[in-house]
Amino acid sequence: MAQLSYINTGVKQTPDLTFNIPTDESVGAFLFDTSGFDKPFDSFPLLYHNFKDGQIQCIKNMDDALLLGIKNDGFLNNLLYYHLAQFFDFIGDNQAVYIAIADCSKDWDVLQYMQQQTSGRIFHIGVWTSQPIWNKKSDGTMGFTPLITDLQAQANEINGKIGVSTHAMVPLHIMLCGNTNYIGGDQIRYKQLPNAIELNCPKVSIALVQNGSQEVHQMQSNNPLQAPVSSLGLIMACLALCGAEESIASIEKCDLNKNEGFNNPEWGVGSTGTPMDSVHRVWTNTISSRGYIIPIDYEGLEASYFLSSDQTLCEGDFSTIANNRVMHKCRRAMCTALIPYVNSNHIYIPGTHNISATSIAIITDSINTILDSVMRNKQGQNQINGRVVTFLENDEILENDSISMKLEIGPVNYSGFLSEEVSHDIN
Repeated sequence: MAQLSYINTGVKQTPDLTFNIPTDESVGAFLFDTSGFDKPFDSFPLLYHNFKDGQIQCIKNMDDALLLGIKNDGFLNNLLYYHLAQFFDFIGDNQAVYIAIADCSKDWDVLQYMQQQTSGRIFHIGVWTSQPIWNKKSDGTMGFTPLITDLQAQANEINGKIGVSTHAMVPLHIMLCGNTNYIGGDQIRYKQLPNAIELNCPKVSIALVQNGSQEVHQMQSNNPLQAPVSSLGLIMACLALCGAEESIASIEKCDLNKNEGFNNPEWGVGSTGTPMDSVHRVWTNTISSRGYIIPIDYEGLEASYFLSSDQTLCEGDFSTIANNRVMHKCRRAMCTALIPYVNSNHIYIPGTHNISATSIAIITDSINTILDSVMRNKQGQNQINGRVVTFLENDEILENDSISMKLEIGPVNYSGFLSEEVSHDIN
């Protein structure tokens, strides 16, 4: 007969206490990198007071932005005001969004700080930076700067690598609008863009999306390294509007020009901006297949423009933002279910390298119950079709006081199951 051992003899958390890891996938944040600007806060004392040292602020409308000192007055070449106005014009008021302004020339540690300051509320961060995405390799072809992989590394620090996560389950996705106009002085030609999917960065997406109006081109000409203005505000609004299971390329919800603020769709690539109508459909499909999100239109929908996809920079189950967001939300819910069992009595059965079948059944039921409750969109519709929780053997369970599980999730808009191994402390 197998011998029994206690992992610990702590007391289970009081049943009437509630533990809730944030699961509202509509909440996002903007990060504006000031590294290309010289003394950006000079002459803007109120903004400096509100955003110094990486402070993050939350607003729900443009009146809140005004109180923080965000005006159409030239700060950061009006980028901050432009994108926030774009965001609220598209989505309306009363949608919480966070803002951070920081010099990210040395590192992107502010991303972790943002999630810490908001107690894990952020599901997606839209990054605007004048730092280049591409460089010229020694053989003359285009390659990538460290920007994308650095952002992926930060996302991994926040919430663990895809497939293997930890008990710190506040995962997020990063939407990058970087400098797609600069490559060391050479001309950028869209047909030469390298394949971003090969970077294998599932928690990062690249948007080549801009409204090429005269106003925007004037702003771009004054940006550091003539970095594109982009349409980050519109993309962030799409992320806020769509449920975790929905694509931000949705025709129903995400017409970028629904308020006639996106009449001049372009990619923001190279000196011409690469207007959408100057690119043949074949090349549109080719560039999209390389991992870039670009503006497209559909025959029969006049003056309506949409994102080409919700592609991430990888292949497989986590190649879409929707699949990532579904798993991110499930992991947060799972963490909420597990917290009350920390420092509870768990019987360890050496022959199975696991806790007892009774404990497994109780914990599994708690996880399934909260998944069934949480995994619904704002219309009350299910976001997943199935969920399976499997406890894995852990030879070091007595040493590290953690249980290992596999979480398998079937999103409603996906034919397969997403799988992730999870390690969670119970002491």
